[in-house]
Amino acid sequence: MKKTIIALAFFFVWFSAFAQEELTPDTTIYIENEGAVQVLTAAEVWQNLEAFEAETKITNGAYAVSDSEYVIPMSLAEQDSLQQQGQMDIAFGESSSREAGSTIEKSYYQEWGIKSTFSAYIDAVARVSGDLATRTFHGHLYAGGYLFTKNIKVVEFDANMSNNSDHPTANTSCKIFGISLFNVSDLKLYIEKSWSKEYSVTKRFFIGPIPVSVTGTIGGTLGFNANIGLTDDGFGIQGSVIPHLNTYGKAEAAVDIWIAKAGVEGEIIFLDNQLIIRAGVSFIPDVNLLELGLYIHDNLEALAGKISVFAAIRKPWGGWKKYSWTLFEWPGFKKGWTLLDEKKVIELR
Repeated sequence: MKKTIIALAFFFVWFSAFAQEELTPDTTIYIENEGAVQVLTAAEVWQNLEAFEAETKITNGAYAVSDSEYVIPMSLAEQDSLQQQGQMDIAFGESSSREAGSTIEKSYYQEWGIKSTFSAYIDAVARVSGDLATRTFHGHLYAGGYLFTKNIKVVEFDANMSNNSDHPTANTSCKIFGISLFNVSDLKLYIEKSWSKEYSVTKRFFIGPIPVSVTGTIGGTLGFNANIGLTDDGFGIQGSVIPHLNTYGKAEAAVDIWIAKAGVEGEIIFLDNQLIIRAGVSFIPDVNLLELGLYIHDNLEALAGKISVFAAIRKPWGGWKKYSWTLFEWPGFKKGWTLLDEKKVIELR
């Protein structure tokens, strides 16, 4: 499966070209944060940074590479959470078959990641059912997650078919980032389309007293093929629905203070998911037999990659110190499997 991986160019600028204003321990530094201004001397800025380093050694396992470089991993609690998620072989939903109502149904929901930075979820359902009066199919794929604590609905895709012999109808609809792309109803539907969209959220992270504005973005492509309608005899329904979501996560960073510069590097697969649903309900009225079939296969990769923010801060006694902070890092969840392949014949009475 072809994957789109967005590689972010490392645009961290070494600051020899940066305007070299005179900086001493007594130089006054003005730090703006959400309308408020904090006034510190350069010496006090570095006292705050030393306290920040001491704290992150405990909470993140941070460490100094040299006198001019300091590395801050994700917090130990976040690392532990992702490690546990990676060890789970997710068992998605239980298929349910009910003689009363004659239904085959499969559903699953799972989420991964860290909501304070990047997390993702998949919510999928497929169902076929029938009785003497009506045969129906429903399938949906909802996918999204959290970007810097903001809940993002990336895609909401629904497909439905109902045949009661008198008023058969098919319907499919789709939203991306909450915006409706289409909502179509007809006796028979064949739709094949794709879109590319992005959604961004900005959050401030603090390296000591230095605020770094990081803009995270979820974007990518949604493609799908929906082909649903009546069986040739007009009594049943049949069709396939194949949505394919191929999305990435990326970030940019900026700092509005003359003694510092910031940047970002990294790449992340947010969600790469191809869900294949094939369904059929046949009805033989002469003998009141109902034949149900439902096949579901999923190819999924979620939250694979790394995104880090960098800041270089000028020292009042000369030189620079670079801080590298990992916002998110995980090998991701990857799996391809058949969730359901079931057929059954029901005698209706």
